[in-house]
Amino acid sequence: MNWNRRREEMLMRRRDRESREMEDDFDREELKDLEDLEGFDDEEIGGDLHLVTNGVMWFTAGLLVGALIGAGTALFSAPDKGRVTRRKIARRIGHLADDAKDQVDDWREDARRVFERRRKEIRRR
Repeated sequence: MNWNRRREEMLMRRRDRESREMEDDFDREELKDLEDLEGFDDEEIGGDLHLVTNGVMWFTAGLLVGALIGAGTALFSAPDKGRVTRRKIARRIGHLADDAKDQVDDWREDARRVFERRRKEIRRR
């Protein structure tokens, strides 16, 4: 008994020592990486990020300008007067809303059927 306990203690000490050595190796590698970065200034390190965000900004600005130009062109080249076009748009939105409501009602009914069927199966057990 005493021999086994001593052996376990020795194994635990060895594991602790090995884990400390691994932590020390990791800390040394981390310090080495930080030393490699000391020669660079913040602009050099963050420069790529600046390019990415700058590109996203220009892309978004281009989308907005394109949308405005497209909307203006559509208004000037519309075959109907503004009032007629607005009525058509309102009618289409109303039809879309009705279709969406019908679809939600169908899904609700399907879910209710599945729920009832599962409830009956559970009661049978």
